[in-house]
Amino acid sequence: MEQIIEHATTWYTLPVTVLFCLVLLYWVLAIFGAVSTDALDFDIDSGGPDLDMDVDADAGVDMDHDADFHHESGGLGLAVLRFLNFGQVPGMVVISVFVALLWFGSMIGNFALNAAGAALLAVIVFGVVFILALLLTKFLTLPLVPLFRSLNKEGDTHESIVGRQCRIRSGTVTEDSGQAEVERAGASFLINVRVAPGRDALSKGDLALVVDHAPVDETYLIKQIEKD
Repeated sequence: MEQIIEHATTWYTLPVTVLFCLVLLYWVLAIFGAVSTDALDFDIDSGGPDLDMDVDADAGVDMDHDADFHHESGGLGLAVLRFLNFGQVPGMVVISVFVALLWFGSMIGNFALNAAGAALLAVIVFGVVFILALLLTKFLTLPLVPLFRSLNKEGDTHESIVGRQCRIRSGTVTEDSGQAEVERAGASFLINVRVAPGRDALSKGDLALVVDHAPVDETYLIKQIEKD
């Protein structure tokens, strides 16, 4: 036990140990209901005001201006997230698996290969473990994809989400990131949303309309509903 603590608190393992402890803390809090288990991407506020579910006839406006939405590549970061099954498996599940693999791999790798604590070797071990953790996370979460699809078998299709109103749940919604909450049959769920290029960012609590779906990165284009 002393050896485990010693290796877990060395300078080259401590950052990963802290991450691992934070993940454990999250799941302990989730078990006791202190945080929402639906907080897929760091949103722990599962509740929210009721949403107006009426479909706005303006759902299709400005689609010519927003046509580039479907063609955004999203960059390397988005490709990595898709590779790790984000969007198909809850984000905290993916993160938890990755952090656990990273911690155990770092502990075992440094214990077996770097007992002397050499800085260069520690960096090499971390790099190798990081890549292996990414690959293993992909394959370990892959069997969960059909499971979470079946849990959401009564969920909305993309077509039924487009045209609905949503409320912003992330701090902001920009061209690159953001989340909003949509309500269905008394239960709410989160979707990844974006604003069109050149549009102003939206803030948490703003009411918006879902106007399009981008199948490339499984996000939705939204526009703010003007206040009366």
